[in-house]
Amino acid sequence: MMPEYRRSVLVILSIFLLTASLHAQELPVLKGPYLGQNPPGMTPEMFAPGFVSTDAHEFSCTFSPDGNEFYFARAFGKFRKKYVMVTKNVNGSWTEPEKCLTQFNNENFEPHITHDGQKMFFMGFNTSGGGPHPIIDLYYVERKDSAWGEPKRMEKPFNPGKSMFASTTMEGIIYTSDAEKMGIARSLPVNGEYQDYEDLGAPISIKGFNAYPFIAPDESYLIFVSDRLGREKGLRLFVTFNVNGTWSEPREVPVGIPGGTPCVSPDGKYLFFVADRPIGNIYWVDSKIFRDLAPKK
Repeated sequence: MMPEYRRSVLVILSIFLLTASLHAQELPVLKGPYLGQNPPGMTPEMFAPGFVSTDAHEFSCTFSPDGNEFYFARAFGKFRKKYVMVTKNVNGSWTEPEKCLTQFNNENFEPHITHDGQKMFFMGFNTSGGGPHPIIDLYYVERKDSAWGEPKRMEKPFNPGKSMFASTTMEGIIYTSDAEKMGIARSLPVNGEYQDYEDLGAPISIKGFNAYPFIAPDESYLIFVSDRLGREKGLRLFVTFNVNGTWSEPREVPVGIPGGTPCVSPDGKYLFFVADRPIGNIYWVDSKIFRDLAPKK
């Protein structure tokens, strides 16, 4: 008969091999640009199902400028704790998504990488105030070789708790949601310091909910989330274009479903957004869907 200790070792080994096999089956091997996904047309499609978009809650995403790193937020467990995840194109294959900001001790989400790839903004829980509920503040990390450095908390006008979601231009101007007014605002960097909010006002920031702006690198267009069509329509994506320094009347991006936290790929080809609430999955669609809405010259 087989000694008891050998039987135990074989059982443990079998369980390990079975678990590894099941895990390998669950996560496909993805190769190529955009996690090897077939590019969508004018109808939104779920992005990387089973790899990025899962039964968990995924939302908000950003690419590195070269397209070889994809960051997104995922909520875990019963209490839906939120963390920034990353998958990287290494030797032609995309790595399994893993938590990115492990040096940040609290929940973190809504990442945005600047156009030079040297800084990543994100929203994070600030528990240093000692109150019953954490404040959600804007933070950033800077690129340090192939990793990210220590998190730094932004100062005024973004904090404490006065911003939601950040998007930047090539010049470093930050567009964000003014958490107090529920409108879209921007802040300009002057001599290394960010200035007070400039409220974009009408026709963008009108009565109701207007938030989560994605600004084009050259400020030629702005995509944001609004409830201006009425509560029954839910939160929808809108786009406005900069025409000689004046923002055009926002038009709904016709993705056909409620959407949030927009992002456009670094090459400008695709629009990403979250849908399927309350579960939450990341979708993508050809950017022509909003570019065609630009005012005719």
